[in-house]
Amino acid sequence: MISQSLNKQGIYAVRGIAAFLVLFLHITSNLVPQSTWVDKSGVLSDIFPWVFRGEVGVGVFIFLSGFLLTLNIPQTGLQWGQFYLRRFSRIYPVYLVVLIISISSSRYWDFNGFINAIILLPNLPGTLWPAPWLSTAWSLGVEWTLYLAFPLMILSIKTRARNLLLLVSFLVSMILFGHAFGTDFHTLVYGSILGRAIEFVLGMFMALHFQKLKNLNPINLPPLILATFAIFQAWCTWYLHAGGSASDSYLRIFQPFAESLFAFTLIVIFQGKLIAQTRHLFTPIVFMSVVSYPLYLTHLIVLDGIKRFSTAKPTSWIGQSVGLQSVFIIALSLILAWIIHEAIEKPGMRLGRSKRVNF
Repeated sequence: MISQSLNKQGIYAVRGIAAFLVLFLHITSNLVPQSTWVDKSGVLSDIFPWVFRGEVGVGVFIFLSGFLLTLNIPQTGLQWGQFYLRRFSRIYPVYLVVLIISISSSRYWDFNGFINAIILLPNLPGTLWPAPWLSTAWSLGVEWTLYLAFPLMILSIKTRARNLLLLVSFLVSMILFGHAFGTDFHTLVYGSILGRAIEFVLGMFMALHFQKLKNLNPINLPPLILATFAIFQAWCTWYLHAGGSASDSYLRIFQPFAESLFAFTLIVIFQGKLIAQTRHLFTPIVFMSVVSYPLYLTHLIVLDGIKRFSTAKPTSWIGQSVGLQSVFIIALSLILAWIIHEAIEKPGMRLGRSKRVNF
């Protein structure tokens, strides 16, 4: 049974799982070839294929953004000016600080790349990230673009429900159109606004129908969860063994839908009353969720630093152990993310809430 009010701890748990999947993917794929992890994992890769292709965590983040924004707007009664101010104060201060740190430590300068990065639209003009400074920022550019389009999308879907189907169909057709002109599916589905907009819109759709889901007969809920997760599991198993992001199969079109099903399943599970009663068990996941945004931006900087040190000193005690490198990366990333969260992210969010902007 889903609780009648939104369980914030449950939402934190979903976000924490997404953060863990992305962190695990980047550590394993950078320190050891991903294929090596899959080959040595044996049956685990068949049981948990989504762990070994942790990029699905980004899809969960995007779906969750569309879901929470749509769910909260009617309750807060925000003017759109306040909405954008809150989004900006939530994202930009942390992003700017981490970007400056990254540029300062890279010894690399490119004016066009800097302008592209500073305006937080790294998907324009045609680059997927403000490389080599902050490769994770590509998704911020996508998300910020979705925020800009959010008022129009929510008005369209609320006015006429079938517009959801039309919008998703348009995005799929644009993916096929781009592929016909030679763009690979990974760029179109994973790294561009097209595939991510599908997940964002599906998150909005779930929020608009969340009340119906809460009123669902408890007997029907377990089969629904099993069905949605089974579909995601089947797609993810294929994705893992088809080469993951290297695959250019037309089945890649279903990636946004599969990741949305996974996000939907996690939200429903962690909104359950049983989970709410045992929420203390998920404290580590909740902590990772709280610092998930600075963690997402900083973990690759930490990873790159430790990897360079280990490469320069391969005979050192840390250079000889991938396990120790992984532990240090996780620990330092969490510490740095917590410091940034307390010193920058929280004050930024308070600033956004304290201002009143009406237009």
